Amino acid sequence: FVTTTSLSCYFHFTQAIYRAIQRDGLSTAYNNDDDIKKYCRQLMALPLIPEAIIEDTYDELIATMPSTLKETLKDLLQYFQEQLLNKVSIS
Repeated sequence: FVTTTSLSCYFHFTQAIYRAIQRDGLSTAYNNDDDIKKYCRQLMALPLIPEAIIEDTYDELIATMPSTLKETLKDLLQYFQEQLLNKVSIS
């Protein structure tokens, strides 16, 4: 795509999330629970949407997540917010 500017590597982005899933002891849940897998994959897909709506989409994703799932994924979500949303520039 001629008008696209690559700011970082998507592979390494998703790898960082999956390593956090492993570190947080969620590998089995990720492989066996479709809801956990769905939300984790939605986090991984955020860089694929237009930059202007990434943060709003993340907020919507969190708002629609069941509270039990938020509790299960709280360490992953904290990592995502601190390391990938706040420290890595999306612009």
